[in-house]
Amino acid sequence: MENPLSQEVQLEEITEADVSVLADIMKRAFDDDTRMHTSLEEDGPSGYADGSLLRRLKEKENCTTGKILWHGEIIGGFAVSTDGDVCTLELLFIDPDRKSHGIGTDAWKAIRRKFPEARRWYVETPDYSTRNHRFYTEKCGFRFLKKQSYGEGAAAVFVLDIEK
Repeated sequence: MENPLSQEVQLEEITEADVSVLADIMKRAFDDDTRMHTSLEEDGPSGYADGSLLRRLKEKENCTTGKILWHGEIIGGFAVSTDGDVCTLELLFIDPDRKSHGIGTDAWKAIRRKFPEARRWYVETPDYSTRNHRFYTEKCGFRFLKKQSYGEGAAAVFVLDIEK
């Protein structure tokens, strides 16, 4: 069943003025997930807390960054890298105060519509983040592809093939 609030989710380009707001939301979202699954209080990719990750992705060639708005309020962000008809969802985060309302699923659907040429999608999320694993497999249609090791940590990599 389609979420009746789905028309309320909008994607817009990130401006420099948005970076600090989005960095705060990203930090809270990543730290909330970390606390849920580990004994750590905070954890995330380099630059997630100060906006430098968003700025790097915004400047990256073949990468689209955006903010997610709900009822006109910034509640999250995303970044997608493209290589022909293959897309990698580099980031997708929603304010933890807005989780469990279907907003993440609606945001994902809007992101997919933004890249109609995509035939394959990849996403990587921390190995410990089982809530994210369920979101990507059960809500978004991805399937587990492999586990990727990174020194002290590991990530689960998921893939979504689009039938056209």
